[in-house]
Amino acid sequence: MRKAYDWSGLSRDLSAWDMDLSEEKKEALGRYYELLSERNRQMNLTAIEDFEGFCRLHVTDSLALLAFLPEKVSREIKGERLADLGSGAGFPGMILKLFAREAKVTLIEAQAKRVSFLEEVRVALFPEDAGIRCLQLRAEEAGQEPDHREGYSIVTARAVAELSVLLEYAMPLLEVGGIFVAYKSRETEEETERAAHALEVLGGRVLQVKDYVLPNSDTERRLIFLEKVKGTPEKYPRRAGMAKKRPL
Repeated sequence: MRKAYDWSGLSRDLSAWDMDLSEEKKEALGRYYELLSERNRQMNLTAIEDFEGFCRLHVTDSLALLAFLPEKVSREIKGERLADLGSGAGFPGMILKLFAREAKVTLIEAQAKRVSFLEEVRVALFPEDAGIRCLQLRAEEAGQEPDHREGYSIVTARAVAELSVLLEYAMPLLEVGGIFVAYKSRETEEETERAAHALEVLGGRVLQVKDYVLPNSDTERRLIFLEKVKGTPEKYPRRAGMAKKRPL
């Protein structure tokens, strides 16, 4: 029998962002949490192990993108093609798919064990939905493959790397006019300044910076929205490891 969870906290948090928590979503999130808890004993997926932390620090934070999307993008991201870089345990990509079912979501993760976990979650939560896939790929590889290069309207990355590095991963995947969303902690001014050259070279601009506090908490977070305004030079992304070794 499935464990009974207290959903009052998550319901309250999401209502602050004008989002609902249906019975179907509760069922899916409960299964997700159980799979995460089980597999976390075998591999390092997350340091957050309690249910409340899962709800607020993973689920609610992942959904900040839907709460604060710039006006040029529909909040439901209906029909959008979204790539989540370095998906890890599936945040934010898997959660965004659950709350925006019409989006076409690709989870890109380099580690085979994590991809195996993501595939397990995909089968459990979206067994008949062809609009989500889990791929074992390095970001550098994805950005040079014709099936992925300039193939997405939204790219996300959460707690993956320095912004200048993330830009080299993300911008080649975006179509012109697409948006890269970087989930960050609040203090990123210097990091953003360091990324200015990379942004210029790769064809992007800062569209919006949104600071927020997770509902009913004191956890401060930031979303950096960056728009691709021109094509990225073909040589980017460089070969594996170069973006981190020699940031633009």
